[in-house]
Amino acid sequence: ATSNTYRLTTATPINGSTYTLSLADGVITDTSLAKNKNVAYSTSFSVADTIAPTVTAGEFTPDNTTILVKFSEAMTITGLGSILDTNYYRLAASDGGSPSALPAGTTIAPAAGNSGVLITLPSAISGLGSGNYAKLLVGQVKDAAGNATSALSNPIALSAVTLTSGNISDVRAVSADTLTFKVNTYLNAIDVAKFTIDGQAALSATYKNEGGSALVTVKAPSAVGTINPNTVALAIAAGGMTSDLNIASAAITQTGAIDYIAPTIVSRVIADTNTNDKWDTVTVTFSEPVQASSVAFDSFLVDGYTVNDVAVSSDGTSVTLKLQEKDSADITGTKPNVQLVKAIRDASPQRNVIAPETAGVAATTP
Repeated sequence: ATSNTYRLTTATPINGSTYTLSLADGVITDTSLAKNKNVAYSTSFSVADTIAPTVTAGEFTPDNTTILVKFSEAMTITGLGSILDTNYYRLAASDGGSPSALPAGTTIAPAAGNSGVLITLPSAISGLGSGNYAKLLVGQVKDAAGNATSALSNPIALSAVTLTSGNISDVRAVSADTLTFKVNTYLNAIDVAKFTIDGQAALSATYKNEGGSALVTVKAPSAVGTINPNTVALAIAAGGMTSDLNIASAAITQTGAIDYIAPTIVSRVIADTNTNDKWDTVTVTFSEPVQASSVAFDSFLVDGYTVNDVAVSSDGTSVTLKLQEKDSADITGTKPNVQLVKAIRDASPQRNVIAPETAGVAATTP
């Protein structure tokens, strides 16, 4: 980065889609004395798909009649390289030897938004996942943009399909009462009665299938209070989710979530710290640590007072506003409203933003 130019590096490659880049209000502060913050900004851009697809999983159902093959992205289902062509698939031993064509009468259907296929065998194959049926060899199929797999033959080990904690990722606390997580397969049913958050029955649990995975959203009841991302405990009893292959989930437990919850203001306390009967500080306490560099002397308005400076506590949970004292005693008068007027970020890696308030709240005394 230079003083006004930044390069963003994504955790995974962006590929073959239209993306939106958004910058929330108050995320970046300039180097001036006033510490001016940016206004909200959003733009869209397209990226060509140039990355070769890969085969990511091969799973078979308990009755040994269906094989689910997963790819890294949406694939083509027509023409040369189509994932629906049975000629691109061979069963083989663990070393790739003894390859054999799929049995006559096998059918293949797209799955998970064309990022997978369901191979339905005409009858059960005993010993799938072992011996001469330990692997599936996938030929040089193509993604939706026409990119072929890097290899002519792509072996993938076959394993029994499951739905366990290993299928879950990206658990997020997205609001004070809501968790989301991804399941790396599509779902066709969910049973909210088998979900709990911090030991309390979930208020709701829903899912949305998209892009080869399911996004599950779980809402906590009021008894949980505000979710603590560091300690929140999500539990799903056996059978809480059912995959599109009709596989019921095993019992699943998950502790902790990525913090996507914006901080809140807990209190605004005005004080006379030098005991001269004049208000001289307001301490604003937050629900979690805030990023010190996102706070400036003009982040807050205190009705009728000038804020001369601010100080963030060492643990980041409070901000002290240093007020210019009045000429005469004022501690017996009406307490002023204190209002956040510029966005502040929390100290989490996500830099969640507490937005400016539309109105102030009256300060209290210690």
